[in-house]
Amino acid sequence: MTKFKFCTGVIWYNPDKNAVKRIKILSEVFEKVFVYDNSENSNYNKVAQFDNVQYLFNGKNEGISIAFNKIARLAEKFDFLFALDQDTEIKGYQIIKLKEYIEKYFDPQIGIYCPNIYFKEKKSYKEEVSVVPFTITSCSMLSLKIFRQISGYDEKIFLDGVDWDYCIRLRIAGYFIKRINSIEVKQNLGFGFKNLFGIYEHSAARNYYIRYNRLYLINKFPDYFYGWKKIKHLYLANVKQVLSVIFFEKDKMMKLKMIKKANKDYECSTEK
Repeated sequence: MTKFKFCTGVIWYNPDKNAVKRIKILSEVFEKVFVYDNSENSNYNKVAQFDNVQYLFNGKNEGISIAFNKIARLAEKFDFLFALDQDTEIKGYQIIKLKEYIEKYFDPQIGIYCPNIYFKEKKSYKEEVSVVPFTITSCSMLSLKIFRQISGYDEKIFLDGVDWDYCIRLRIAGYFIKRINSIEVKQNLGFGFKNLFGIYEHSAARNYYIRYNRLYLINKFPDYFYGWKKIKHLYLANVKQVLSVIFFEKDKMMKLKMIKKANKDYECSTEK
């Protein structure tokens, strides 16, 4: 008999066939699967056959913070929420292994248990388990007790920076993130390869959110982003973003316009 109750929440945005196939896997290893669809058109027919899947749809893209917060409120009888996006290639046995680890080695000070996420190449570690300062949102096994205690995800952040914000607040509150290195999970990226600046190409809208949310986080956590860390994330990161667009990317003028707009919009928001 298990000690804890686990559920999962998946965020969709115009899901492809692979995203739909993964719902079957999730429905077999979780008591409850919440699918929050940020698409403009409903995809309910793709999950209607699963009895333990609850489909949530609002006809617009609300980002991931609002979506996961709503899922967490619906998951009141559960202890852990496994957060996923539609680009993560995770297998059923990997999820079971993660759940078994939590059952065996549960620590009330751990706010997130996560696998060893990789993008292009696997990175091996000598230690079976590591305490880490950060993990991405997808594949985060969130302690819902702690999630509610620190007020969930910041709904002012639409996409980029959601994970940084939550991990920082988690650690400020005295909790930790534990990575199980033997569970290796691939995260797909829909924007090609890194260029010479180490940046993946993004859409103009994504460039806007990257810049805006970076400014927001740096000013939200002045005790975390200070000294060299502030210089790196505030100034050097912005230079890299702009140079990446100028030298390597398509739609240069639109992307530069959106980065400039992000700067202006953030300045206006701080003046209110």
